[in-house]
Amino acid sequence: MISALHSGDIGDVIYAMPAIRDLGGGHVYLCSRPFTKEMTPARFEAIKALMETQPYIAGVSWHNGEPI
Repeated sequence: MISALHSGDIGDVIYAMPAIRDLGGGHVYLCSRPFTKEMTPARFEAIKALMETQPYIAGVSWHNGEPI
């Protein structure tokens, strides 16, 4: 299992899910970057709900400096 960090838009996060699965799955951390659309609390909750239904996703959290 891995820890993954993603800072893209919701569509980019969805597009990355097969790669996360192929790497063995694990915990995904999301964050905002100045060059992407802001990950608001509402957007975070929407994508978190979808991701956590996937059997290879152990959890989804907001990134607070955890090692990746």
